[in-house]
Amino acid sequence: MDKHTTATRANDVKGRSSPGFFGSVPLYFIVAFSFFVGIAGLFDDITLYRARTWPVVEARLDHCDIALHASKSRFYWRVSADWSFGANHEHRYSDEWTPRGAPEYARHDPKSDSAGERAAVFARYCNETTIGKLRVSPGGTVRPDDKVTGATLVTDVCIEVFFLLLGSAFTAGLVYDRSRKSRRKRRR
Repeated sequence: MDKHTTATRANDVKGRSSPGFFGSVPLYFIVAFSFFVGIAGLFDDITLYRARTWPVVEARLDHCDIALHASKSRFYWRVSADWSFGANHEHRYSDEWTPRGAPEYARHDPKSDSAGERAAVFARYCNETTIGKLRVSPGGTVRPDDKVTGATLVTDVCIEVFFLLLGSAFTAGLVYDRSRKSRRKRRR
């Protein structure tokens, strides 16, 4: 017998077993994170779906700016905008997002630094006719009209359902692992 087999048998005899993957703390974090992401995303999708029935309100685009953000492997554009709406433009709304279809660049791409590229992206995504309308619920919840009408709801729901299923699968694995360990303890 080798050392590993002897150590495993000694642990089994004493009633202790290694926690394994399903007994580790990182797995509990993965389960909680999967459920949180799935549920939070579904709530946002439900709000976007309901926003399709909210009235469209003309809004004044007070400020719009684009910025180039970096991740490990790419550069991507972020848009931040401030609107005012209502009878005398007394209500304010701010949002920041990564526009769908905006160009992305590799980390070493010199095109991402050009002023012409920035001007083209600014003209496309900070255009008041494109983002100058808001949808406002009777309760005061506000969403930009282009997010509501341009939302790829099916894709978003599929992603959130995936995270919920992932969390459910890990939970089922945890329950199965715990029940198997408790059955082993009862047999002894």
